Formats: sequence, C-alpha cells, structure tokens
Amino acid sequence: PPLPIELWGGCNIHDDTFLDRIKAQPGQLAICGIHLCKSLSAACIGFFNTLGPQKAPFLTLAPCCLPRLRNKITVRTYETDAARKIRKVAAERRDLAVRSRAKLCLCCGDSGHRVAHCPALPDDEVRRQQLFAAHESSVPCWKCGEFGHRRDACKSTQATSKPPNVHPPSVSLDLREVGKAASPFDAWVEALYSTIEAPEHAKTQQNVPLSGNDQVEDERNWNRHRKCSWLIATR
Repeated sequence: PPLPIELWGGCNIHDDTFLDRIKAQPGQLAICGIHLCKSLSAACIGFFNTLGPQKAPFLTLAPCCLPRLRNKITVRTYETDAARKIRKVAAERRDLAVRSRAKLCLCCGDSGHRVAHCPALPDDEVRRQQLFAAHESSVPCWKCGEFGHRRDACKSTQATSKPPNVHPPSVSLDLREVGKAASPFDAWVEALYSTIEAPEHAKTQQNVPLSGNDQVEDERNWNRHRKCSWLIATR
C-alpha cells in the first residue's frame, strides 16, 4: 500500500516550535533533504544533530545552491533537554523584562500604562496591594533577568543592558573561506560534512555524475555540479 504523506503548512523551520513538532513525532526519524538551497542544508544538519541519535539515526542530504559567501553561517549541534529548558526559561525572562521596559501592563497586557494604574485592578485596597506585591515578585530585573531585585540594585557586571539571550549550541562556518576555494561548492559540501554529528566511520560523501544524453557542461558555471554530492550518515 502507498505510504501516507502528511504536509505541514505555515511552518518556520528556523523556529524552535518546528523542532518541538518534529520531536513529538512517534518513533525514530530518517532526516532526508533533497537539493536544499542556501542555508536550508545547514538547517537540515542542525535538525539531525539536535534530535540526537536515539530520535534521528539516519541522514541523507543533497545540498544545492550556495548561500551568500559573505558572512558566517551557524549549524546547530546536540542540545540536551535540560539545556534546552534553561534556554527557554532565559528567553521567557528576557521577553518579560523587555515587555516591562516597554511599559506594557503585566496585569492586562495593554500599552500606555503600568500595572499600578491599570483600570482592571480591583477596588479593594488589600487586594490591590496583594497584586502589586505579586507583580514585584513576578517581574525579573530589566538587566540580568533574575528575580528578587530591580535594575537599579542589580550587581551584574554584564555588558548588555538587557537580560542575556541564550543561543542554542552551534558551530560556525566561515563562508568567506568557502568562496576562496577553487571549487566553492565542493568546499561548501565538505564544510557541511564536518558539522554532522555522527562517527567518522558512519559518515560518507558520495558524488553522483549528472545524467543526460549530451553530458555537456558550461565550464564557466562554477556551480554546475551542485546536484551531484550526497552526504549520508548513520548512528
């Protein structure tokens, strides 16, 4: 019988919610990326690395077009559930601190007033003071993101004026070096290969010749072999 194919619309593969949805799928996953352009190849390897060997034991990837060879590009590496939880908590605290600094009421969520002047506050003074106390304890420091003090009493020596933004673990690829290679596409494939988290004996790169009757290639096109390289890994 034919295998069912489920299509997901409206997904942002660069957002953590997409990775959460992938991880929630039952059983093990084979990650397969065919002719992925630009940064999508790096994102595909990032999925494979982040999911870990128990969830994603197999990867096959055929990179296609190169990304812009001006900057660096990051490839995510494995992140434990504990580290991921810490990162998400830090992001939530940072968002809460930024909302507080932007004068968004933490009682009703509207802009233009603080919680002390919120029209949704109860008339009972005791209840109002209880809400104010709860507000003070629920708002992190605008600078470090920790609870229990305000920014004017913060002892953090960090250089930034906002709570730190914790990024997922990753490795960086310098695309400027890729652009200097005699074959930029081959250098790009080799750079991607180096970021795959699998035993060396379980990784391979296979170059498949282009098929066709004429076998004519434009020698002026440095990217003419872009659909011939495959990266395969098991773990």
